[in-house]
Amino acid sequence: MVYIARSPASVDSGWVTQRNPERSGSVRTGLMIIMMMFFAGLALDIVVPAIALLALVLADRAIYPLFYRRISERGAA
Repeated sequence: MVYIARSPASVDSGWVTQRNPERSGSVRTGLMIIMMMFFAGLALDIVVPAIALLALVLADRAIYPLFYRRISERGAA
């Protein structure tokens, strides 16, 4: 078998080139921070309406019997 030796500069790594290795770490770190902020915001966008809906359901279950009892007492008199 014949192996062709390549220099590290000829390897394409996608987003980050190997020309400046010090900079490649900071680019990856920046992309990681942006991704974490995006997914944290996405989680908040899902959780906030879910908590509001849960609070509405619990309040409805707690308040409706009080009104229903008053209405039935008013009709019985």
